[in-house]
Amino acid sequence: CGHYLHQLGKGTAVGIFQMEPRSYDDLCVWIAQNKQDQWIRLWTHTEQIGKSGNWPPATRMIWDLKYAAMMCRMFYLRTPEPIGRESSARENASLRAFP
Repeated sequence: CGHYLHQLGKGTAVGIFQMEPRSYDDLCVWIAQNKQDQWIRLWTHTEQIGKSGNWPPATRMIWDLKYAAMMCRMFYLRTPEPIGRESSARENASLRAFP
């Protein structure tokens, strides 16, 4: 995590957490519909970001590392189940083998 700020090759992921723009756009919609209160606690400038639907482009996560970290936190808030809890043995083995 954190070595590249833009995915190499033809990939579109950006920021230290490598979020793809389509995932980012979907996350912004989810936050606006479901988690506005958590977003307000994370980000003090919500008057400019989120409330009016004027989300910054995903490329902001390249240069604003605080913003990238907050979006990553919101991404994981969306799926709070621990990895491997109910996964198959094959999925768990794949996760353990991942470098």
